[in-house]
Amino acid sequence: RLQAITVTDTSTQPMATVWWVMFDADPAVPQSAAACYPYGQLPSAAKSGNVEALKNGKVYSAFLNVRGTDKSDPTRGYSVRFCLAGEGATRRLIPAEAWRNGVCN
Repeated sequence: RLQAITVTDTSTQPMATVWWVMFDADPAVPQSAAACYPYGQLPSAAKSGNVEALKNGKVYSAFLNVRGTDKSDPTRGYSVRFCLAGEGATRRLIPAEAWRNGVCN
């Protein structure tokens, strides 16, 4: 059950939130693993903060705040780090594990 999404710029100190969205449904509505929420677009039944453009070469973190349906599962969120590289049609997301020498390219 997805409650919120937060994207932060981890290359700044302190880390800066570049976009967030909070779902209004209470209790949280179950989400499909195939659900997609494009960056910066406000889903229905949600509220959002201002959206900043993502920049190439910066390290970002996306955090999904969740409420599990299984009371024995302590998971309350999922996080992934990524950066962007390229321009136009060649622009792509690079997951953290694909970085070489700490450089996004």
